[in-house]
Amino acid sequence: MDLTFCCTLLWIFQENGYQLLFQSARAIVQAYLTRSFLNNLKQDGKALPNGPVVISPDGLFPALYREG
Repeated sequence: MDLTFCCTLLWIFQENGYQLLFQSARAIVQAYLTRSFLNNLKQDGKALPNGPVVISPDGLFPALYREG
């Protein structure tokens, strides 16, 4: 699977009015490293769009329930 279009695709979503939320199942002590990785990721000179990062080893729905 080729992911070179990933950053561009996420920018297209954001330009069409979607708001991005990044979720990681990493431990909370790795939150800084996860945010740094996402902020520094670039593909073809294009970075990921900004969005909140939810760190939760529980999975998507328990994390959203807890945050909501």
